[in-house]
Amino acid sequence: MKSKPDSAPFLSVIVRAYEAYGAEPPVLQRVINSLSHVAKTRSDLVERYGNAMQDQSAKEIDSLIRQVDLELIKLVESHAINPAKVTLFANLKVNATTKRLHIGNSMTSVPLFT
Repeated sequence: MKSKPDSAPFLSVIVRAYEAYGAEPPVLQRVINSLSHVAKTRSDLVERYGNAMQDQSAKEIDSLIRQVDLELIKLVESHAINPAKVTLFANLKVNATTKRLHIGNSMTSVPLFT
């Protein structure tokens, strides 16, 4: 039987990565808002995140990040969210071997699982 999934906010590892990168507060707020919009509309993704954290599945976290981008694009295209208030995450890279999340080609990374 599985224990209770991680109770951290939805994809909080992304927020930690941007914080480690030194993102300014307005950028961090856009990241948080973007994740919150998806969490409100796609509870299935939130559940998958909890399971991925519990299983420590880097591959699933990577898949979720890509799915969140698609959901944000849909929200923008349907005018449900202002594009100026959205951050997309195509620049994030998951290293499945080291289980770290990297921002683009920078040296900045954070562990996926803490």
